[in-house]
Amino acid sequence: MASASVLLRRPRGKWDPFFDVLSPVVWPLVMAVYVGVAEAARVIALDHANRKRDDSLVQNAVDEMETLLANAQLALREMISLANDYDFTPTVARSSSVYSTRRSRRRR
Repeated sequence: MASASVLLRRPRGKWDPFFDVLSPVVWPLVMAVYVGVAEAARVIALDHANRKRDDSLVQNAVDEMETLLANAQLALREMISLANDYDFTPTVARSSSVYSTRRSRRRR
Protein backbone atom coordinates (compact mmCIF):
# COMPACT_ATOMS: atom_id res chain seq x y z
CA MET A 1 0.00 0.00 0.00
CA ALA A 2 1.41 3.39 -1.01
CA SER A 3 2.18 5.91 1.65
CA ALA A 4 0.14 9.11 1.48
CA SER A 5 3.40 11.06 1.69
CA VAL A 6 4.56 9.60 -1.65
CA LEU A 7 1.51 10.64 -3.64
CA LEU A 8 1.73 13.71 -5.84
CA ARG A 9 -1.38 15.85 -5.72
CA ARG A 10 -2.02 18.55 -8.27
CA PRO A 11 -5.04 20.34 -9.68
CA ARG A 12 -6.52 18.61 -12.71
CA GLY A 13 -5.26 20.05 -16.01
CA LYS A 14 -2.36 21.96 -14.44
CA TRP A 15 1.18 21.26 -15.63
CA ASP A 16 3.39 20.45 -12.70
CA PRO A 17 7.15 21.25 -12.87
CA PHE A 18 7.79 17.65 -11.80
CA PHE A 19 6.82 16.63 -15.36
CA ASP A 20 9.74 18.71 -16.65
CA VAL A 21 12.03 16.33 -14.75
CA LEU A 22 10.08 13.21 -15.67
CA SER A 23 9.38 13.73 -19.39
CA PRO A 24 12.97 13.82 -20.73
CA VAL A 25 13.82 10.72 -18.69
CA VAL A 26 10.75 8.53 -19.18
CA TRP A 27 9.87 9.01 -22.84
CA PRO A 28 13.23 7.88 -24.25
CA LEU A 29 12.88 4.69 -22.19
CA VAL A 30 9.38 4.06 -23.50
CA MET A 31 10.40 4.91 -27.05
CA ALA A 32 13.41 2.58 -26.83
CA VAL A 33 11.10 -0.36 -26.16
CA TYR A 34 8.91 0.45 -29.16
CA VAL A 35 11.91 0.96 -31.44
CA GLY A 36 13.43 -2.31 -30.26
CA VAL A 37 10.22 -4.17 -31.03
CA ALA A 38 10.02 -2.48 -34.45
CA GLU A 39 13.63 -3.41 -35.24
CA ALA A 40 12.96 -7.05 -34.35
CA ALA A 41 9.74 -7.04 -36.37
CA ARG A 42 11.64 -5.59 -39.34
CA VAL A 43 13.90 -8.65 -39.46
CA ILE A 44 10.87 -10.97 -39.52
CA ALA A 45 9.03 -8.83 -42.08
CA LEU A 46 12.03 -8.71 -44.42
CA ASP A 47 12.32 -12.48 -44.24
CA HIS A 48 8.70 -12.83 -45.32
CA ALA A 49 8.92 -10.04 -47.90
CA ASN A 50 11.97 -11.67 -49.47
CA ARG A 51 9.68 -14.47 -50.68
CA LYS A 52 7.74 -11.95 -52.79
CA ARG A 53 10.54 -9.57 -53.64
CA ASP A 54 9.18 -8.96 -57.19
CA ASP A 55 5.74 -7.88 -55.95
CA SER A 56 5.43 -4.08 -56.18
CA LEU A 57 2.94 -3.96 -53.28
CA VAL A 58 5.43 -5.77 -51.07
CA GLN A 59 8.21 -3.43 -52.22
CA ASN A 60 6.06 -0.42 -51.32
CA ALA A 61 5.19 -1.89 -47.92
CA VAL A 62 8.87 -2.55 -47.18
CA ASP A 63 9.76 0.98 -48.23
CA GLU A 64 7.10 2.43 -45.93
CA MET A 65 8.25 0.19 -43.08
CA GLU A 66 11.86 1.26 -43.53
CA THR A 67 10.87 4.94 -43.58
CA LEU A 68 8.75 4.66 -40.45
CA LEU A 69 11.47 2.74 -38.63
CA ALA A 70 14.11 5.31 -39.62
CA ASN A 71 11.84 8.09 -38.34
CA ALA A 72 11.33 6.27 -35.04
CA GLN A 73 15.09 5.75 -34.67
CA LEU A 74 15.68 9.45 -35.33
CA ALA A 75 13.05 10.40 -32.76
CA LEU A 76 14.66 8.10 -30.20
CA ARG A 77 18.10 9.62 -30.82
CA GLU A 78 16.64 13.11 -30.42
CA MET A 79 14.91 12.17 -27.17
CA ILE A 80 18.13 10.64 -25.83
CA SER A 81 19.93 13.83 -26.78
CA LEU A 82 17.33 15.90 -24.91
CA ALA A 83 17.90 13.75 -21.80
CA ASN A 84 21.64 14.64 -22.09
CA ASP A 85 22.84 11.75 -19.90
CA TYR A 86 20.42 13.01 -17.23
CA ASP A 87 22.36 16.26 -17.00
CA PHE A 88 19.73 18.82 -17.94
CA THR A 89 17.83 21.70 -16.48
CA PRO A 90 14.15 20.80 -16.24
CA THR A 91 12.20 23.32 -18.31
CA VAL A 92 8.86 23.48 -20.04
CA ALA A 93 10.73 24.08 -23.32
CA ARG A 94 12.66 20.80 -22.97
CA SER A 95 9.49 18.90 -22.10
CA SER A 96 7.76 20.48 -25.06
CA SER A 97 10.61 19.34 -27.32
CA VAL A 98 10.29 15.78 -26.01
CA TYR A 99 6.55 15.72 -26.65
CA SER A 100 6.93 17.38 -30.06
CA THR A 101 9.52 14.78 -31.06
CA ARG A 102 7.28 11.99 -29.80
CA ARG A 103 4.27 13.30 -31.73
CA SER A 104 6.13 14.17 -34.93
CA ARG A 105 7.25 10.58 -35.45
CA ARG A 106 3.83 8.99 -35.16
CA ARG A 107 2.28 7.50 -38.24
CA ARG A 108 -0.39 9.72 -39.65
